Amino acid sequence: MVKVVDGDTFYVDWNRNKYTESEEKIRLLFVDTPELNQSHKGQDLQFGLPTRDFLKGRLQNGPLQLWVSPRFPRDRYQWTLGLLQAEGANVNLLLIGLGHSLFDARHQLPSNFDSYVDAEARAYEEKRGIWSTYASRRRYLKRLANEGRTVYSRTNRRYVTKLQKAESVELARYDQRCIKLAGRLERRIRKGSYIELLRLENGVEVAVRQKYQDRLPNWQFGGQILVEGLVKKYRDKWQV
Repeated sequence: MVKVVDGDTFYVDWNRNKYTESEEKIRLLFVDTPELNQSHKGQDLQFGLPTRDFLKGRLQNGPLQLWVSPRFPRDRYQWTLGLLQAEGANVNLLLIGLGHSLFDARHQLPSNFDSYVDAEARAYEEKRGIWSTYASRRRYLKRLANEGRTVYSRTNRRYVTKLQKAESVELARYDQRCIKLAGRLERRIRKGSYIELLRLENGVEVAVRQKYQDRLPNWQFGGQILVEGLVKKYRDKWQV
């Protein structure tokens, strides 16, 4: 038995309540679909209702499988987080590729990161779903910018395709745009448990959020690294 709330959330009664509590709440990973109710993200019935209908349709066609990470099985609200497969298809990835959702990389990163980035870029370029109108594109690009990223598409002016070098880059030129940056790692500064600050040559600073920090131990001082991120000013200092 399944009850769909919106495009990324549903309740399910696994195995007729034999092994789990009735109506366990499932939140799909790596997606953030349009809101059906008023929230700080804003309500969007135009794209939210078709997205909910899409998820309903997929849940009605079995067999269904839900993949849950043993490291991060639940979010802070104790909702089960997972990847949904319906008839062998990755529903999370389909939601993004059809323009029903942003690629949500705020809390965890998928092992096939490039597949999600590419699916989002194709939906954007083909003007599907939330990317189909000018107003909606602006709205969801702004949401992504607030989360520190953008759509990795050559047709998106907020995404700079040319690789920048730390030794010569002028970050002020790329305010609120996402860049790829290569440079020599000179210093690492811990900023609590949530942020680690990397300092590259030419004084360029890169703020690394907690979810990315497991990638850092192999980065050696004096070695060349490649980072991607949104350029913004923080306390009068430009950062990536």
